[in-house]
Amino acid sequence: MSGQDLTEWMVYAEQEPFGEERADLRMAILGSFLGNVLYQLHTGKDDNPFEPKDLMPQFGQDEPEPMSKEDAVMAIDAMFSALAAASPPSPTLPPNAGKGEEEK
Repeated sequence: MSGQDLTEWMVYAEQEPFGEERADLRMAILGSFLGNVLYQLHTGKDDNPFEPKDLMPQFGQDEPEPMSKEDAVMAIDAMFSALAAASPPSPTLPPNAGKGEEEK
């Protein structure tokens, strides 16, 4: 490949990105859209908490320090508490629901 060919491909890639990074962006856009729709349906709020940048993989960055066991348990507990608080209440069944006629 000549230097001119390489330069032309570089210009083309700037104007019309392609490759894995572009595929990651497309999936992040789709994921944030679906996440926002599900969030709005589940909570009834008109917020968009997810953005594509939140779902883009970050390569080459320093790995975070590992969590202690206690911090991991607290983080998991907080996540499930938030999910439980955002969940709609479960329907209550009458006391005799699911029992046959002879058991009532």
